[in-house]
Amino acid sequence: MKTLLALSGTLMASMAVSSSFFDNFDRANSGDLGPNWTHTAGTIGIVNNRAQAPTQDTNVALVTGYSDIAANTVVSFDVFHNTQSLTFVGAVLGYTDAFTSIFVKVQDNTFSGNFNRAFFYVGDNGVSGGVSYADLTPFTAARVYVSFAGTVATLGIDTNFDFVMDQTYSADYGSSAYGLGAGLAAWGDAEIDNYGINAVPEPASLAVLGLGVVALLRRKRR
Repeated sequence: MKTLLALSGTLMASMAVSSSFFDNFDRANSGDLGPNWTHTAGTIGIVNNRAQAPTQDTNVALVTGYSDIAANTVVSFDVFHNTQSLTFVGAVLGYTDAFTSIFVKVQDNTFSGNFNRAFFYVGDNGVSGGVSYADLTPFTAARVYVSFAGTVATLGIDTNFDFVMDQTYSADYGSSAYGLGAGLAAWGDAEIDNYGINAVPEPASLAVLGLGVVALLRRKRR
């Protein structure tokens, strides 16, 4: 079921926006993401104005200086993939260290050339365990959103890039005891663009993914 929340410009202007960040990676090719990012595992580089992991490994980069609880953090990014290889792109919320974070990824799990499974993990690529997984309606490109409310992480997938969720999935982590960092994870040759934290793409039209974003918006308004 598709989900859409329409908000007026006046309402958006009244919100006291807390921490936010946006990176479209529009800069020279590089072996890393630059000073606005801190690599904590492996490395993610830039190729043709998109982020990409150069090695088949779990690569994690945090936004330098970002510090807020997971409940105040909505991560979004665009993903693209069409080669028949194992690859994933993930959001990291509530990062304390490699063993303590909310790690949600979309993955080509069958070497089919599309993203077809989502995983909800604790720590870098599940180093501290898996919470849940879900088989996706396969896609090769989408805007992905990840939020966290209470103890539940929610994944939204917008395959039409129209700020409307075409697929949503959630998992209960059973705890809200996570840290303050947020970032990006990648493995393989998938391309990533337009990474944002709490970035509102249009003041009059905002896609919401479950109660996580709704709760965040209400909190900001207060």
